Formats: sequence, structure tokens, C-alpha cells
Amino acid sequence: MNKKKLFIVFSFLFVVAVVSILLLVGMFSNDSMFKSKEDVVKMMEKIKDSDKLPMIETREIDIADKEQVESYTGIKSISLISDVVVNEPLMGSQAYSVVAIRVKDVSNVEKIKKEVYNNINMRKWICVGAEKLVVTNIDNLVFVVMTDEDWFDVSYNLFKDYVDQSVGKELIKKIEE
Repeated sequence: MNKKKLFIVFSFLFVVAVVSILLLVGMFSNDSMFKSKEDVVKMMEKIKDSDKLPMIETREIDIADKEQVESYTGIKSISLISDVVVNEPLMGSQAYSVVAIRVKDVSNVEKIKKEVYNNINMRKWICVGAEKLVVTNIDNLVFVVMTDEDWFDVSYNLFKDYVDQSVGKELIKKIEE
């Protein structure tokens, strides 16, 4: 085999190897189970369907509506998030809110968690307030449960079961009435 043919064969093999490596890196770089809003909605629907929770509905919040995002999450840094999906009661004055926030870049997850923890209004309902708040995450998804003790455990355990118990650092706040 002459040098020219040998060079072409090695060049081809090199290109194939580089492309293969790039494809493999791409496959493993975004291994979050919440790659889309639909993935988040699916999880929130699963939580909503528990017969141990009040009558709740799943809603997608328009992140272009800064006021609405802030009222559900306490977040002002909306440029850092992709989606907000909430489970809240259909009607009545029940202190129950479960929020899932998909963050654009996983490097901003802790910042968003702290912002939610510091700014969310645990007394946003007219007649009642939440007793307990937890803000945690898995990968790029920040998960918030804000309710009373009874519904708190049910909601939070359903989330942990869904993600196979692997959650990030938990920020927990309890309000004594």
C-alpha cells in the first residue's frame, strides 16, 4: 500500500474515532431524567394522582410572566430557568404547593434553590400558611414542597420514589404557628 492510500485510511479512521468520541460525550453529558418540560409534567401528574393528597391540578407556568413565576417560586432570576410546573389545589384554602423548576444550566441549581428558599411566600394563601418547606434537586430540576406535615411527607416521598431516592442537598424550613 502506498503512502497516499495509507494516509487516507488513517485519516478516515481518525475522523471516525473523533466523531464517535464526540457522540459518546454528548450522550452522557445530559443524562438528566428531566430533559424536557414534558418529563417534568409527567412526574408532577404522577404525584398529583395520589389518593392521599387534596384535589389538585398540574399547571405549566409561563416563564415570560415574571409576576406569576415569582408568586409560585420566589424566583426573580427567570433567565436561569426553562420551565415551571406546579401542583396546587383546584379551589379552597389549603396550604399546598408543589413546584418543579427546570434550570437551564446545572451550575445554577444551588443559586436557584437558595433564591426559592429565601423568597417563597409560605403564607401566600388568604387564610392558611404552609407548615413546612423543602427545596431540593435532582440534576437540573429544583423541587419544592410547601404544605402541612400530613401532605408534606406524601408529596415528598412520591417525588423521591419517582427519582429513585437520589436527591440533592435539602433546604428545609418549618413554621411553628
